[in-house]
Amino acid sequence: MLQEGDVEQLVGHFAQSSSTVHGTAVNEIPADLMRRLDTYSWPGNVRELQNIVERAVLASNDGVLRLTEPLEAVLSQSSEPTNTRRLATLEEVEKVHIEAVLATCDGQIAGKGGAAQILGMHPNTLRSRIKKLGISTRNGNA
Repeated sequence: MLQEGDVEQLVGHFAQSSSTVHGTAVNEIPADLMRRLDTYSWPGNVRELQNIVERAVLASNDGVLRLTEPLEAVLSQSSEPTNTRRLATLEEVEKVHIEAVLATCDGQIAGKGGAAQILGMHPNTLRSRIKKLGISTRNGNA
């Protein structure tokens, strides 16, 4: 069980590390979001908190940590036993991740700050994956 003040420190740490990994900047964690995260009891696994923060980092493109869904919905999804919920395929996870990265860089695939650089892959390889996964890009450069 997490102690008082642990959630705030963990959210800050997870947001910073996810930002670094995904090449995004999170400069602000809204007080309302922090309060909601802090009041949840987090029984069991800290990885649940880490996953929620990482999802929020991927959804944040203006430096402010945001959830794409209400926290309650995210928590109810992640608190279901694994054997009763359908797990995403690797291809589904890859598609969501590439879409999130493309959203953070406004559809830019190549060049400095582009999705390929963030994902650590060659732009042509990324274009191939985008086409295979049926992802539409904002600027049409697939």
